[in-house]
Amino acid sequence: MAALFTIEFLFAFWMFFILYWLVAPLPKVQNGLLLLGGYFFVYQISAYSLMILLSWSLCVWLLTNLAQKRRCANLATGLLVGLMLGYFLVFKYCMPFADWLRANLESLNAVWPIPVLDILLPLGLSFYLFNSLSLVRSVAKQEIARPDLLS
Repeated sequence: MAALFTIEFLFAFWMFFILYWLVAPLPKVQNGLLLLGGYFFVYQISAYSLMILLSWSLCVWLLTNLAQKRRCANLATGLLVGLMLGYFLVFKYCMPFADWLRANLESLNAVWPIPVLDILLPLGLSFYLFNSLSLVRSVAKQEIARPDLLS
């Protein structure tokens, strides 16, 4: 897990900060640095969390492409809501429920092997999911232009 209050982290943060401001005239490069830095930070917490976040990012980008087409806007929103429910069910509700059920069965001396994924819940999952919904709806309503993959 990434330690936030170490000399190494402070040094890396300042190096990143200086590099970020050196490339200020190039906003696309700044976006790329922020994206890579954010993904690296999530990776330091858990590789599984990074895979979840990368898969979610790719799904949202594909759905914004679909939402850009006027006749597919509602389909894109519906697919995103379905994906959101799936992510919530698996990562927020099913895993803790399975842990609780297994602990209660063990206290009753009952053995029932329940497969449980040992994945640390990505920090701010709800924030990412609802922000993604807002992005797809805004693209579908043509309030904003479809962002490129880097954005």
